[in-house]
Parts: sequence; structure tokens; C-alpha cells
Amino acid sequence: MRTKIKEELVKAMKAKNRERVSALRLMTVKIDEKVRETNSEKDLVAVLDSMIKERKKTIELCGEARPDMAEAEQYEISVINEFLPKRMSLEEIKVVVESAIETTNASTIRDMGKVIGFVKNKCGDTAKPSDIAQVVKSCLV
Repeated sequence: MRTKIKEELVKAMKAKNRERVSALRLMTVKIDEKVRETNSEKDLVAVLDSMIKERKKTIELCGEARPDMAEAEQYEISVINEFLPKRMSLEEIKVVVESAIETTNASTIRDMGKVIGFVKNKCGDTAKPSDIAQVVKSCLV
């Protein structure tokens, strides 16, 4: 993933796309800062997810007052999303959760941890943890 980001950075520099260059440079700096030794996909995805959360918070805070800044942050989110693996939809997660509930014999909300752990092991990085928790909670309640 790092090499893909660097290749895209070179392309953006050649195309003189300042906004994209800026977003890609921020990504490389954050990745280098947080993930020094390991080159695991899981760590890279976690860093990119946290970058998206930061940008969403910024959009919420400055949305009405600074539409130009909110627009720039939204553009950065779209650039970051290009490098994230395809995420499972809520419907796909629900199918996995239902099979996990059957496998773990979960029946109450107290069993939520077991089900979430099972689903995370099965789905890996393709499902957001918040989406998993949301679907599990709706199925067990």
C-alpha cells in the first residue's frame, strides 16, 4: 500500500494537482509516523481510518462557518478512501453476524463480545468495527 501511495504521489506531482499532492503527503507522513517498523496492512488501514475520523470531526466543527475548509477535508477523505480495502456492506455483515450467533449460541446482549470477536476474526479488515457492533447489537436485542 505504501508503494501505491508513493506512486500516486508522483503522478499527482507530475499532473500538478496540488490538493491531491497535499493529501497524499499527509498520508505518507502519518503512515511513517505511526507505522515505523511494521509494514502490516492492518496497521496501515488503522492509520487511514483514524485520518478519516479526524477529517469528519473537522467537517462537523467547521461545516457552516468554513465551507471551503470542509470541502478540502471532504476531498482528502475521498483520496484516503481510494487506498482503503473495499468494505463490507451492512447486509453482508448481517449475514456473517447471523451465522456467528448460531455458531456461538448467543442469545442475549451479554454475548455481544463473543459474537463481535467471531465476526472480526472472520471478516478481518473488510468490515468496520463500528458497523459490526451496530449489526450485532441490532440482532441480539
